[in-house]
Amino acid sequence: MCGIIGGFNIDNINLGLDAIQHRGQDHRDIKQIESVSFGHVRLSIMDTSNLSHQPFSVGEITIIFNGAIWNFREIRKYLINTYNIKFNTDGDTEVLAHLLDKEDLSGLDRVQGMFAVAWTKGNDDITIARDRHGEVPLHYSLLENSLFPHFIFASEIKGHRAMGVDYSTINMLSPGSFIRATNTDGIKTEKGLWYDIRQNLKKNLFTDRDSASKHIKNLVEQGSIERTVSAVPVCVLLSGGVDSSVIALAALKNIPNLTSYIAVHDEKSKDLKCAREVSEMLNIELVEVKVEPPTVDDVKDIINTIEMNYKAQIEIAWPCIKLAQRIASDGFKVVLSGEGSDELWASYGMSYHGIEEHGFEEYRLRLFGSQERKNFSRCNKIFMKYGVECRLPFLNTELVETALGMEQDIVWDTKLRPKAVLQDSYINLLPEEIVKRKKMAFQDGMGIKEEFEKILDKSPKMYYNETYNKIFGV
Repeated sequence: MCGIIGGFNIDNINLGLDAIQHRGQDHRDIKQIESVSFGHVRLSIMDTSNLSHQPFSVGEITIIFNGAIWNFREIRKYLINTYNIKFNTDGDTEVLAHLLDKEDLSGLDRVQGMFAVAWTKGNDDITIARDRHGEVPLHYSLLENSLFPHFIFASEIKGHRAMGVDYSTINMLSPGSFIRATNTDGIKTEKGLWYDIRQNLKKNLFTDRDSASKHIKNLVEQGSIERTVSAVPVCVLLSGGVDSSVIALAALKNIPNLTSYIAVHDEKSKDLKCAREVSEMLNIELVEVKVEPPTVDDVKDIINTIEMNYKAQIEIAWPCIKLAQRIASDGFKVVLSGEGSDELWASYGMSYHGIEEHGFEEYRLRLFGSQERKNFSRCNKIFMKYGVECRLPFLNTELVETALGMEQDIVWDTKLRPKAVLQDSYINLLPEEIVKRKKMAFQDGMGIKEEFEKILDKSPKMYYNETYNKIFGV
């Protein structure tokens, strides 16, 4: 994972890179190609040699890339066999560069991974694209019909604001979408989707929950194992729920000496009890990270870090920050997290009403689709602040397409067991208490939620909104 920034004729790109330097302390560079300005800060994970430094050029193309390609070795073989390409590195950056050079946007269909990428072929053009489900954030500012037209993009809002970009012009690129901009006789753009989840749902695959559960288990394992691909150490979060537990179980296949982490505020919490039980059963190390109540200054730092004003995200972010700090200090650069599972199954307590209003499929599509601005982005920005890449196994492409295409009676066993299709596949593989455990919000489960109300002089929602507006100049 890294940080990217760019656009046309950016004079102060160094200021933008300064603002997102935390995303990559291993290398930093800027490149100018005609009117295109590209900047990159690198967190070395896949290939730690300097041969994979970015901006990266092959042939006529130059790319900057933030993320990880799980199947890069498979794509590498395809490129060698199809185009007779000779590779100089052992990482995913060169693979992606050659793929885009040869096949442009259509090449992304071959990619399994999380990414935000930009590329140019040196004729005053820039294309930016984001991964299928929005695992990696990418913000852009576009003014076409203006006295001073511009096109600028960055991994975080802070990069834009450091360069003086007006907040009102900053947008987040949607999952599976792209923008192609040209800077010849003014800025002109083409926008579209290179991937549409609604066109890729796998429906009517199962007539019974038992066969569906077995298939889901295989896909969860696939999503977990593919995300252990790394040249640096990988660890997992273990919250005491079924989602993080199944990831830990799968990751063990590739990481025998697996280390897990849990945030602890209430020593008597059920989360901690269950996490200890899972770690003992799987014989993996569990590092318990103590989380003290936040201060007002901590709240401001949280909002500046995650670049959101959502109440739930801010309160979840505090223990995640403490986890990120400890994980980084222990020498890990990659962590696996269970984000995304609850949205796939609609297992939140409030989901029942949303399903009644919109229907099971549509509600889940909306709920899962909104996480590119919430859970996924929050997870990315928190851990990247401390030089740790957060990977989400439940965002495996086939898993998402299969899960969101399932009927409610396959997924749910009444509203008391809304993720039965997942839980049933792990009976006898995990402690019974974990498999049957009801969903509990992370901040509730560890007992931190009330601490925020104690330190604020007004309602949390009002305070969060006001603080966000001050920080980002809304």
